[in-house]
Amino acid sequence: APRDVGTLTNYGFFLAQIRHDDVAAERMFAAALKVDPAHVATMSNHALLVCSDGSLRRAEEILIRALAIQPDHVPSEKNLRFVRRLLEKQRIHLLSQRQRLQYPTAQYARPAGVLAQTYPIAAAGAT
Repeated sequence: APRDVGTLTNYGFFLAQIRHDDVAAERMFAAALKVDPAHVATMSNHALLVCSDGSLRRAEEILIRALAIQPDHVPSEKNLRFVRRLLEKQRIHLLSQRQRLQYPTAQYARPAGVLAQTYPIAAAGAT
């Protein structure tokens, strides 16, 4: 098995982008990070794979860790902004969905034999 973090990362990228095999790509990124757990480029690529699977919070966490290691890593900065935009859009979408919900009104059963209460309508001009 290759022990070069760059080779493993590049192959993981190839598997994800060209072969569309996210499971194998995940294994490659994991292998690369096993060789060098602080390899920022691998972390950034791994975060994008995780993001494409819909795990936005996990992707954000990976990118935050990458930037803690190398704060000036431009691809990780851009990827983190992208993930945060997606998270914000997701939050707005959930809020709009919540506003569209129709809450049912409570239906209370009347005790047997009780008719609906009626109120007389006042005659026009009566006070």
